[in-house]
Amino acid sequence: MSERLLAEESRAPESTPGQETPPSTKFTSNELVEHKLQQPLQIRIPAGTTLRKGLELISRKLEVEIVVDWDGALANYAVNWDAVQVSYEFEHTTTSAGTVLELVLGCCLRYVIRDGLIFVTTVIASEEEDEFLEFRVYNVRDLLRQETDTDEFMKLVRFANNAVWQDEVGYGGRVQWHDGMLAVHQTQQVHRQIDRIFEQLRAADKEHPWGPERPVFKRAAKKKVPVVAPRSGDGFF
Repeated sequence: MSERLLAEESRAPESTPGQETPPSTKFTSNELVEHKLQQPLQIRIPAGTTLRKGLELISRKLEVEIVVDWDGALANYAVNWDAVQVSYEFEHTTTSAGTVLELVLGCCLRYVIRDGLIFVTTVIASEEEDEFLEFRVYNVRDLLRQETDTDEFMKLVRFANNAVWQDEVGYGGRVQWHDGMLAVHQTQQVHRQIDRIFEQLRAADKEHPWGPERPVFKRAAKKKVPVVAPRSGDGFF
């Protein structure tokens, strides 16, 4: 079973007239965790702290439960996880909690927000196992024009986030169009990148909008690739 790193129970302060509604009453449990991860984290984690202890410190500071899949996906690695240490030293940092968590986890591990807690697994598991992928629909009608080549638009989304896609490698996320909306089934990390891509596109479009001289973009004609039958002795049979 996965070992749980317990944190203090998060309690939402009672609001009074004239005060802003606390985040916990605005967001779902997952959105509240995402909100906490976006905030600067004041924490001290000396270099050399074990991974387990570092996650405990972050869990207590965030008041969010962190569940690590020690006996699941992590067990597939020939690694003594109790001996793994944090490479960076954090003290009086103003870096976001999400960035600190990513640096502590390193290049092999990744976190996923699930039901109001943080679940830590391997990068491979997070990209290949369907249970870690989320389905979201993006309304991008304001970014499209009548002449827009949707295939090129989709290529931009794929290129900008460098994600793993099922139709390219046989596993990973999926994406398709529906009436001017982009339906994406991908990891939370990729969805965060897609959100940033669309924010940047909208900001750039607002700053430099097309004027009357806007050119007309035509859909690129697809080239027909001739099919060559294999010759005997080519090693196909």
